[in-house]
Amino acid sequence: MRTSKLVGGLFLLLLAAGWLPSPASAENEATATVAPEVRSAIERMGAYLDGLASFRIRAHGISDEIDEDTGRRLQFGSTIEATLRRPDRLRLTHTTAGGRQEFFYDGARLTLHDTEPGYWAAFPVVGDVDTALERASEEIDVVPPLADFFYRAPQEILAEHAASGIALGPDLVDGVLCEHFAFSREDTDWQVWIEAGDRPVPRKLVITSTDLPGTPQFGVVITSFEPGVEAEDALFEFVPREGATRIEFLRVEPDDEASEEPS
Repeated sequence: MRTSKLVGGLFLLLLAAGWLPSPASAENEATATVAPEVRSAIERMGAYLDGLASFRIRAHGISDEIDEDTGRRLQFGSTIEATLRRPDRLRLTHTTAGGRQEFFYDGARLTLHDTEPGYWAAFPVVGDVDTALERASEEIDVVPPLADFFYRAPQEILAEHAASGIALGPDLVDGVLCEHFAFSREDTDWQVWIEAGDRPVPRKLVITSTDLPGTPQFGVVITSFEPGVEAEDALFEFVPREGATRIEFLRVEPDDEASEEPS
């Protein structure tokens, strides 16, 4: 699991919601058993998301932490709200009992803001949302929650993270009828629930780290998905409030990347 890196560790963004297991090894790829109907469902969901000019997600998450001394499983809640406007606008807010963290991309600059201590950091990024997400991951080791769903062609990213996959049939998520799918690889199991019908959007995601003590889980339920939202430029532009302090990102060094566990 990745952790964000800012000077002094001042900006702590929960990454588990945006994290999915690393691509299967060459050995696993050779024996991959993702059922054709499962692959088709993921491709249909990805194509639908890719075809939207804009959308807004509201979600709530539950993350496990395993107490190192007792082995007790602890759970903590959060909320997530994200607005995407293609090709080059993204704003995401992640809120816990400890505070609120914000991710802004306005087509020219990427900014992270921790509202409680009032610290923020930014660096220039010219391109699209994919470029901003890639540079955030590679250069400052930050992956926003649900990041995989904001890329173009997200089905290609999701397909890389499955050595095997099965369809579990219909299930309900907050009263919405969904199709339930489960995937596995060597160190991680993950599940996704996709809304049934002509709007195949993700409704729930659960990730289980099977290689960690206590097999902690992260789950997120998307309570609202709004396609085609009107979002003005101002929504994506960060304006520091009075008293906010700018700090610098601690950039990932090449040696850090080489020794980093895959995500």
